[in-house]
Amino acid sequence: MRIVFLYTFIVSIFYSCQNHPGNSNSVDVNEKFDSIKWKIQENENYLFRDVMLKDLIDSIRLKGLTKNEILNTLGKPDRSDGNFLFYTIHKTQLWNLPVPLHTKTLVIKLTNDNIVEWRKIHE
Repeated sequence: MRIVFLYTFIVSIFYSCQNHPGNSNSVDVNEKFDSIKWKIQENENYLFRDVMLKDLIDSIRLKGLTKNEILNTLGKPDRSDGNFLFYTIHKTQLWNLPVPLHTKTLVIKLTNDNIVEWRKIHE
């Protein structure tokens, strides 16, 4: 019985770490940034952020924008801390554990005047 449980556990871990059709993580195609699609959320997952991130970073100059311009473009951040805005791009959960296996986040730092100083991708 222990062997069956161990085998099932290992297979489920391996399976959860793989890319599957339907996961935004499995799509190698990049989409043009679309502010409306960027904000679409299903449960705790954003459906299009991962495939639009490259275009957002490459095509839209975030540095120098005001906080209001960022909020109009990207919507409300998932989290903020002082002068930092955090936008979840992708999160991989294992079952319903409280801590995700992997998280990709767009981090935007604002100056004291609420102007974008820099942006980074944190994984």
